Amino acid sequence: MRFLVIGNITKDEIATGAGRAIAFGGSSYAAVAAAKLGWRARVVTRGNAEIEAWAERLRREGIEVDVQPDEGLTHFLNEYSGGKRRQWLLGHTGRITYDPSWEADIIHVDPMFGEVGAEEVARARGRCEILSLDVQGFVRGIEGSRIVGRFWDGRGEVLGHVDLLKIGRDEAGLVSKRGDPLGICRELSGFGPKAIELTLGEGGSLIFADALYEVPAYRVAEVDPTGAGDVYAAAFAIRYFESRDPLTAGLFASAAASFAVEAVGTRGIADRARVEARYLELRRAYEARPLGDGGRGLKGVPPARRSNPR
Repeated sequence: MRFLVIGNITKDEIATGAGRAIAFGGSSYAAVAAAKLGWRARVVTRGNAEIEAWAERLRREGIEVDVQPDEGLTHFLNEYSGGKRRQWLLGHTGRITYDPSWEADIIHVDPMFGEVGAEEVARARGRCEILSLDVQGFVRGIEGSRIVGRFWDGRGEVLGHVDLLKIGRDEAGLVSKRGDPLGICRELSGFGPKAIELTLGEGGSLIFADALYEVPAYRVAEVDPTGAGDVYAAAFAIRYFESRDPLTAGLFASAAASFAVEAVGTRGIADRARVEARYLELRRAYEARPLGDGGRGLKGVPPARRSNPR
């Protein structure tokens, strides 16, 4: 099975209470996760010569990497403190040029900052069975060099093409003006997505599809949370493709993301056997919860009717 990621590989400077580190990440996280889960992974990025050594390392791991040449490189400084992230943009690229020959079973659109727009999403729609989107690059603005959130005014142009939509906790208020998670999910599902993944960090995630499910996080000692959401989105898309069950996909994605935070960069991302083992632990814990605990899904909460069904 083929998994294509469209979005930039980034250079990440990571500052935590334990010190500082530099890693290459961005779209790498989703591609590495897909490859570790047994899929044929490919990533398309823009960047300069600085990412070539990293791209070659990914190729040695069996990941196909297409680097469109650019004078720049998407370069972030991520500072973590008290469970919060502050982010600065130290460099960026132009737009990825879409090649109409690109196709895959899953295309995951994973923009970082300005390299992917509505046109690229529309073109990808007809080249895959499932189109997954992480909103992160669509809701990033900049003040000086500091990354700030900006409301996604163009969401209607994009979401009608999307099957699976991943939103981070800090992005929820930038994609909808509804104040509650259920209201946000209802509104966004009305644009077309079949499943919405709202990740909440250590609080787990909410999945809105045939019902609203509260998915627990797998508790680990966190070293570097960068990229965990990207791994979650990739794992969710893969398990959803395989099972067509949003709850199974959510539990599987939660298990996969738990490994990503245990090391700096992509080094913590685990193979399928290890992810499956944690998935089974989460599944058993989920099914053992009493009804009404919030962890077994809120049945009878239908998704909003699509305004533009495909």
